Amino acid sequence: MREHGSPYYLWQLLRTVRNFPLYFLNRCSLLRRPAITYHLRSGLSITARPFAIDRCAINEVWFDRVYDPPGFDWQSAHVILDIGANIGAFTLFAARCAPHGHIYAFEPDPDTATVLRENVARNNLSDRITVEACGVASHSGTRTFYRTPQTSLFSSLYQRGEHDVPIPVPVLSLPEIFRRFGISECDLLKLDCEGAEYEILYSLTPADFSHIGFIALEHHSFLSDPRCTPTALRTFLESHGYRVTERANNIFYVQRARRSVSLASSTHVKD
Repeated sequence: MREHGSPYYLWQLLRTVRNFPLYFLNRCSLLRRPAITYHLRSGLSITARPFAIDRCAINEVWFDRVYDPPGFDWQSAHVILDIGANIGAFTLFAARCAPHGHIYAFEPDPDTATVLRENVARNNLSDRITVEACGVASHSGTRTFYRTPQTSLFSSLYQRGEHDVPIPVPVLSLPEIFRRFGISECDLLKLDCEGAEYEILYSLTPADFSHIGFIALEHHSFLSDPRCTPTALRTFLESHGYRVTERANNIFYVQRARRSVSLASSTHVKD
């Protein structure tokens, strides 16, 4: 993300957020509110907690558009998966950009998932967005989720700090998500799941990958497993027929090189 205070950053803030003074007050810790609702010029509203990470989620998605892969056809997208949805910054962005799309949003932190649901309902998008208060992993079941106190910055299926608070959360595998929601083609898979991207993707078969057109993911480097590095993941994805490009902010854009099903013919069946 560009430096806060740069002309680019300020311009993006002014052109995106109507009540931008609240943003500055929050950033300067001058607001004493449990939640702040930002009204976007697109007509959407996003309620965030006063955590910096909630504000950064809006920055990355709406200002820097880090999950907007070059060449992705939003108008033709029918199914988008948001893994690590947080408060819904990307979920709402995807709903705005893909007018014919259905977004499936997954968030394991119970408190954050509550804010996510409220943001979906506030924008009257419950018919186009399915929210699941669960994580995504290599296998379905129950896992320990480590919550970072006072902020969701480093909350993960992997413990990163001695003060992390462990809680049990339900998790689904990607193939189980495809089966449960009748998804035959995923136009865009977005992953921001603090290290779980490796186990999610490494557990997929070639048949599973055949359902996925584009991937936009944030990669992490804190795990000790030698396969859990950006270089290893890139090699793995390329071996499955994807083109991988990297941009700033530790983001991979991944596009399937050869597709047997066009984006325009993607379909899904809701429960």
